[in-house]
Amino acid sequence: MNAKMEKDESKALYEKRKVIVEPVFGHIKNSGFRRFSVRGKEKVGGGGGFSLVCATPNLKK
Repeated sequence: MNAKMEKDESKALYEKRKVIVEPVFGHIKNSGFRRFSVRGKEKVGGGGGFSLVCATPNLKK
């Protein structure tokens, strides 16, 4: 991984990640969402919870 990250194109791609992806997860955590209150992939992925959490930053914009 270190050798891969030494390339200029890898560094440029990683720089974009800080701007595009990471702030969204930071906003989600700062808004109070820290963990699921249910157990199992079926219940977590089953519709309402995380989808609503993911939609919130888009609505705030």
